[in-house]
Amino acid sequence: MYSSVSNADDYFATQFNTDVWSNATIEDKEKALTQASRLLDLVRYKGAKTSPEQQHEFPRNGDATIHNRVLWACYELAFKILQGVNKTDTPQKAKRVKLGPMEIEVDSSSSKVSEEYPFLEKDIFELIKPYVLPATQTSQTLDVVRC
Repeated sequence: MYSSVSNADDYFATQFNTDVWSNATIEDKEKALTQASRLLDLVRYKGAKTSPEQQHEFPRNGDATIHNRVLWACYELAFKILQGVNKTDTPQKAKRVKLGPMEIEVDSSSSKVSEEYPFLEKDIFELIKPYVLPATQTSQTLDVVRC
């Protein structure tokens, strides 16, 4: 896990409408945080782990701590997991429905970021976006400077 249940409880104590988190058991919170951490580790990030032996993708690039934005993303994703919102098998939405003379067109924009990360909603992705390797970039490059 990227963080403890206690730290997540402190985070949610400053948020509105978090009854799902508050009413969850400690065991369920731990499971949600563990699953959220694992999902966040599936994202391709810029740079490298601080230590190759570390369990998770953060900290990175020599940092000793995990950035708050990553922790917040983990908490928010864990919350959505507890809500049952985070599903990778999201059904397709109808774009247009016609019932007799009445026709309704639905906004087809999704709250999901992309096909690459279907488990991340936009609000969560925005938190980690500064650290994410662009989808078009498959590998990192290093500038070589001759001395």
